[in-house]
Amino acid sequence: MKETASSACVLMFSGGRDSTIAAARLSKSFGRLLLVTLSSGHLTGLENVRRRVAQLRTLLPRGSEWMQVAQPALPVVEPFAYRTCLPCQHAYIATGALIAKGEGIADLAMGYAGYQGAWPEQTPYATAGAARVLRKEGIRLRLPVYDLRSKEEALAELARLGMGPESLEQKCLRQESNVDLDGAALKEETDRWLASIAAAIGAPDAVSPPVLRREKVV
Repeated sequence: MKETASSACVLMFSGGRDSTIAAARLSKSFGRLLLVTLSSGHLTGLENVRRRVAQLRTLLPRGSEWMQVAQPALPVVEPFAYRTCLPCQHAYIATGALIAKGEGIADLAMGYAGYQGAWPEQTPYATAGAARVLRKEGIRLRLPVYDLRSKEEALAELARLGMGPESLEQKCLRQESNVDLDGAALKEETDRWLASIAAAIGAPDAVSPPVLRREKVV
């Protein structure tokens, strides 16, 4: 039997500070969380994520699960023009949406934080657009830590949760070569991102990406 729309939430989970705080906060609003971590050849350190999942056991609602999913190679409506995180974030949101649809879950959460607002996918323009795209597919976008305005705020909340300051996420081998965008270039690239997400999750033959591992957390 599938979850009712309001009882569970899919959280795209990196294991970093922000997604960890997001998991703790969402645990107060949902009866079950499904933590989803993407794996690919340019990400290393999955053992760090598993350590973070173990740390969260006492905070998550009973029945919560962790999934490791292979990052899918999703088609794009128009090729991205710049080297940013948007191509991977395209797969990130689309994967979460497809899993949510497959599980009968109406809420998808991201660990996007206000103090990371310079990242293309975390700007107000991008998050508002992503919410619109997901809403058309019957999915609510949740941004439980978007009110965090500094890294210091995040560290303080982690401390209140009884966790250390380390960010237990996978290391991206591509990120150092990314470029910064602003103005028209940022808007155009974000629009490409939103169009590609819409196409990926709205396709009639869209299916969830392959699950490499699925485990009960608590």
